[in-house]
Amino acid sequence: MSKKGASEERNLMRENVQLAWKVYLRSVLALILSFFLYLSISFMVSAFGTSSIGYQVMELGEDGQYHVVSVHYFSDDTTAASGEGTTAADTGTTAESGTETVASETAGSTEETGGTQADSTDGGATSTSTAPSQVTQYLRSELSPGVELFSDVLSSILMVLILISVTYTVLSKEGDRDSNAVQFGHMAYDPLRGLKVGLMAAVPSILSYLFLIVSKITGWVPQYVSFFRLTNMPFLPLFNHLTPSAVSSAADVSWPAILVMAISVIVVPLSCMIGYVMGYRHISLSENLVYKKKSKKK
Repeated sequence: MSKKGASEERNLMRENVQLAWKVYLRSVLALILSFFLYLSISFMVSAFGTSSIGYQVMELGEDGQYHVVSVHYFSDDTTAASGEGTTAADTGTTAESGTETVASETAGSTEETGGTQADSTDGGATSTSTAPSQVTQYLRSELSPGVELFSDVLSSILMVLILISVTYTVLSKEGDRDSNAVQFGHMAYDPLRGLKVGLMAAVPSILSYLFLIVSKITGWVPQYVSFFRLTNMPFLPLFNHLTPSAVSSAADVSWPAILVMAISVIVVPLSCMIGYVMGYRHISLSENLVYKKKSKKK
C-alpha cells in the first residue's frame, strides 16, 4: 500500500507540474491578447477623444536624427520656423505619426534645406508637400484627464478579466474531476492543490518581481522597470499611474509602488486557488450567469 501511495503521490506531483505549465502558457496568451486589446482601446480613445490641431515638418539631419523644421497649427493658420526655437515639446500637444518615430527633437538653429513645403487649407482639408528628407508628423490635442482615466480603467478591467478567465478555467475543470475521484476513494482531497499549481505557474513572475527589487536596491540593470511593465501588460495602466512612463530607472520607483506591483505575482495563484475550489464544489460561474439571465427573462 505504501508503494502504491508513493506512486500516486509522484503521479499527482507530475500532474501538478503539467497543470502549472498549462496555466503559464495560458497566462502568456493572456499577455499577448492584452497587448492587442490595450493598443486597440488606446487607438479608439485617441481617435474619438482627441482632434487634429496641426502638423510639424521634421527633417533628417546629418546626425541621423529628425529635427523640427516648422510647426503649423490649423487654428491660427500660422507656421513657426525652427529658427524661432519651436519644437513639439513647446506646443503642449501629443504628436502622433503613423509612419515615423521621432528619436530626437532639437530646438536650436537648424539649417533649412532646399526642400519646399506647400500648405493649403480648404474646408478643414490640409495638404503638405515635403522634400524626400523631410517627414510630416501630425499633432493631436491631449486627452482630457477624465477620458484618459476611463481608458485606463476599462483597459485594466478587461485585461485582468482575460488573465483570470484563462487561468481560472484550467483549475476549475481539474477541481471538478478531483471531486469525483475523491468521492470514489481514488485520491485524498487537497484544498490547496489549486494554490500549489498557481504558485508553480507564477514562478517566472515571482523571479521577475524579485529581480525588480534587486534592480532598485543595487541599481543593476536600471532600465529593467520598463521591461517589467511590458511583461505584465494586464497591469500596465495601474503601473503607469504609480510611476509615470517617463520613469525608466528602477531606483526612481518608490517602495510603495514596488509593493503594489506585487499584484502581478498574486493574481494567477489566487485565480487558480478559487477556480479549483469552485470546480471541486461543482459551482460554474458561467452557468449561474446564464441561468440568472434566463430566469430574469421569464
